[in-house]
Amino acid sequence: MKLLTLSLLFPMFAYSQTINTIYSNQTYDEFLRTSKKENKFVVLDFGASWCSTCHKLLNHTKENFYYSEFAFFKVDVETIDGAMLSEKYNIKYYPSVVVLDKKGKYIKTLINPY
Repeated sequence: MKLLTLSLLFPMFAYSQTINTIYSNQTYDEFLRTSKKENKFVVLDFGASWCSTCHKLLNHTKENFYYSEFAFFKVDVETIDGAMLSEKYNIKYYPSVVVLDKKGKYIKTLINPY
């Protein structure tokens, strides 16, 4: 049901032919700058290595959700930077997904959308 919510959040872009930025190796700030320059919505995927549901969401996202209007960024909450982003977006449960608009402003948080 929660995965349906995630799908409904991005309905008009589902299954785009164009594969775009997914789980970037950039820092968060670099990623945000790139996303703004490319005029894309941002999806932050918060998870941890010990979280099996996080891995399911990651695999599902990689396999099924490629959107031309969205850039996906994997946040490892076990790192210092990931912990700081978790605090910034008030993430308490994993997996959680935060959606930002094309200017980098907060839109919505989905808790365990898988």
